[in-house]
Amino acid sequence: MGFSAITPPTTPHSAVTNHTPDAATSNNDYCVDIISATHSELTVAAETMAKDIRENWKPEYGNKKEQDQEVTNWNERHFNSTSLLLDLKLATSGHFEQRQALVAKVGENPVGILYMNFFSSTPYIQDLVTHPGSSGVGCMLMEKAVNESYQHQQQGVLKLFPLDETCQKVYEKMGFVMMDDQNYMLLEPSKSDAWWFDSAQDRYHLKRDKK
Repeated sequence: MGFSAITPPTTPHSAVTNHTPDAATSNNDYCVDIISATHSELTVAAETMAKDIRENWKPEYGNKKEQDQEVTNWNERHFNSTSLLLDLKLATSGHFEQRQALVAKVGENPVGILYMNFFSSTPYIQDLVTHPGSSGVGCMLMEKAVNESYQHQQQGVLKLFPLDETCQKVYEKMGFVMMDDQNYMLLEPSKSDAWWFDSAQDRYHLKRDKK
């Protein structure tokens, strides 16, 4: 299963600007909380997020040749998010053991979901989907996932399968490396310049570029 791109449009139209929970900055008007969710909470979050995107964040239609790149990117992210939320609901309908769901919320509104499992020796991110009107939420979810891996005595190591080259580039900025002769990416935060370990808090932090 694939992954949604984490980076939002660079210059969102007004609807995005009015709703953006910017988790990458410390001086914003939104507080993003990340919780560990039960299966039922995950299902409700996915359904709520999909409904909000469908009803309140509709893509712009028209002649694609006449669209600027910003609108094209928005439409693609809108499609990816709604499709992945449907896939996520189907993928989590079975056993929930040895899996963990993380839900990012602004108030009571879900804006991102990360679904990972611990079946293998390396924790695997099965799904990551963020609200198309969000910014930085994917980074927050990834940081939480790294620390969940660390708490499970896995040194914060994670692996995932990127959806496409665009997603691969996003994950590379987070420190993931495409493995030779493999189709998956591996993150080892202790060996990555994108991460630093806070010994006082006993946790990893993702370095974020200053705006």
